Amino acid sequence: RRVESELGPSLAEAESSADPFERPAAVHKMQSPERSDQRAAVMDLLDKAINRNPASAPLYLSRARMHFGGQSYQQALADVSRAIEISPEDAEAYKFRSILQGLSRHKAK
Repeated sequence: RRVESELGPSLAEAESSADPFERPAAVHKMQSPERSDQRAAVMDLLDKAINRNPASAPLYLSRARMHFGGQSYQQALADVSRAIEISPEDAEAYKFRSILQGLSRHKAK
């Protein structure tokens, strides 16, 4: 819950959404200039949490959402793919990965 308090309402709202397609859009709101310092702090917390618990699929998904919000789609895709390796039964991760793959194909055109 400490991370949630650090994230502010936009990401906390994103994390509580049941629809995986809404989560990335809500995380994307974190791109406003006044949130850049907050985004960096959250990414640092997620990096440290993943280093301490590298087998946590939810942490990789959270970091993927942050990458998505920062339009770092390849990094997001790498984190989602790692989450799927850890937790292959997670349908949300597969949905998010398909969104990211679609974005990657669109950007490649």
